[in-house]
Amino acid sequence: MGSIYMTTMLGKESPRVGLVNVGEEESKGNEVSQEAYRLLKSSSLNFIGNIEGRDILKGVADVAVCDGFVGNIVLKFGESVPGFLKAKFKAYAGGNIVRSVIGLIARNGLRAVMKEMDYQEHGGVPILGVRGVSIIGHGSSTPKAMKNMILRADEMARRSVNTIIQDALRG
Repeated sequence: MGSIYMTTMLGKESPRVGLVNVGEEESKGNEVSQEAYRLLKSSSLNFIGNIEGRDILKGVADVAVCDGFVGNIVLKFGESVPGFLKAKFKAYAGGNIVRSVIGLIARNGLRAVMKEMDYQEHGGVPILGVRGVSIIGHGSSTPKAMKNMILRADEMARRSVNTIIQDALRG
């Protein structure tokens, strides 16, 4: 089921799936994490094993699996990264004239990276396991993020993601 959804939405035939955990070893984590590991390992997904927080932004996995509590923390931390980096770059560039010139030269590249990391550009993410299309977004979403959530919901509907998942579950 998951593989069909990921192929449909991510455009990848065999996306790498990692389980967010406190270590890479199979025996790491609480009982729920260990059971999730066993289930993912025995599935038909391209499960690469446990991943740690440091692996998420590196792109070690295409899909990071975790419970809602951990996911919320990771999501909110990730949303803080662009603002943090922007403040650091501004402080660096304000140091002296040479740094200001370096900042001006790098500005376009930095903007592109920041845009890619901006949650507003993505809007929200689908919640799987519900009948219908549900997109979850940040409680403080901007109008731009809301627009992109609607576009994401439209994309899911056009690609018949729920029908694909239901058909896969029926076997």
